[in-house]
Amino acid sequence: MIEAFVFDPRAISEDALLERGGDWLDPSERARYQRFSHALSAHVYLATRVVVRTVLSRALGVAPAALAFDRDALGRPTLRDHALSFSLANGPSFVLCTVAPTPHGVDAEPLDRAEALLGMQSTIYSDDERAHLARCAEPRADAVLLWTLKEAYLKARGIGLRVDPRLVAFALGEGGATLALAPPLVADAAVDRFQPLAFEGHLGAVAGPTGEALATPRWIEL
Repeated sequence: MIEAFVFDPRAISEDALLERGGDWLDPSERARYQRFSHALSAHVYLATRVVVRTVLSRALGVAPAALAFDRDALGRPTLRDHALSFSLANGPSFVLCTVAPTPHGVDAEPLDRAEALLGMQSTIYSDDERAHLARCAEPRADAVLLWTLKEAYLKARGIGLRVDPRLVAFALGEGGATLALAPPLVADAAVDRFQPLAFEGHLGAVAGPTGEALATPRWIEL
């Protein structure tokens, strides 16, 4: 099971965040937080680190400050000394953290990002995806869903946006999302299930293995 937890960073002040979890940050997290020159970016980063430590500490039954993070051979964030996998997405209006026994990827965007995505569709969507957006009944929602499917898949694979996102194409139908990869990308059997998610004004997706179903996202408090 892939569990999903959502937090609204607008619901808490910077001072309250620091009081709640500022002492949990390791030296690298603290240094990165202090390097931000933009206040909103710093706030979202801090909220994300406090949320991920809160979610993982509750799942594992360990103190938030005791958690240590690494990256695997593919560059995906991992927990040191624990097998639980997690993935993150964030923005000014949300922090989303998913946890599961197996590696996976998650992404989400506010629905109001649709216009920006549609405005650059020639650089991010495949020909087939653009044809779908031109004829579908809900192009704004589908634009967000298609983009988050790509991001979630690339996170799950540990590839990220180092490749042209048009190489990762999804077809949306009644049976769900179907993946089509263009060379030089080849399929990975460990990432073959694609599930949409939604929460208050946002759409997203999770990419992972067939056996991992997605639970309904839950809002958390810190």
